Amino acid sequence: MKVGQSKEELAAAARNGYDILSTAYAKTWFVPRPGLGGFLRRCLEWFNLAHIWSQEHCTAYQTAKEQHKDSFLRCKSVQVLYDFGICTKDVIIIDDTVQKNSPNHPFQAVHPRPFDPFKTAKKDENYLSTVLQPFLDKLRGHKGDGISYVQANWQAAQAQDPIASLAGYWAPLDERDEEFLWSNCTAADRQKFLAELNGHRLKLAA
Repeated sequence: MKVGQSKEELAAAARNGYDILSTAYAKTWFVPRPGLGGFLRRCLEWFNLAHIWSQEHCTAYQTAKEQHKDSFLRCKSVQVLYDFGICTKDVIIIDDTVQKNSPNHPFQAVHPRPFDPFKTAKKDENYLSTVLQPFLDKLRGHKGDGISYVQANWQAAQAQDPIASLAGYWAPLDERDEEFLWSNCTAADRQKFLAELNGHRLKLAA
């Protein structure tokens, strides 16, 4: 989570026991999730790091929707990895912004609740070590691919169905958006997911 240069904010985070880190350019300060270092070390020991998706490496999609603050949605399309010969069914994206997984299979990603040192409840602070790490530990013994594992076990790692989570963002849904959503999936899967999305959107509108 990024924190402004406010001395009061930084001091408050430090008093609460959080680490304070800066970017390479020392222009932005941020507070990492508790346990981030250990979590990353464990992942690198057990899994292959396929890609680091910083903002500049994301796929930009122009939404042209008035309700969105940014006209470009920056997504993490697994097509980038497929082009390098990586089996994308075994790729799991971890990102707290559900819409960034929009072009991929909805169970291609795990979406932790966003972390804020000033708002996150104490019981949720250790999400990485108490929830996400055990979730990924069990993946090692799964006989299928990564997508099938997340699809069968997503409730252990996140609170809301990923398709339901997208219903509010992709409303209204025009023809161009339909072509973009889950564009990295099979035609049959896309139609199934779109039908589910429309069902959730109708519930929201009711």
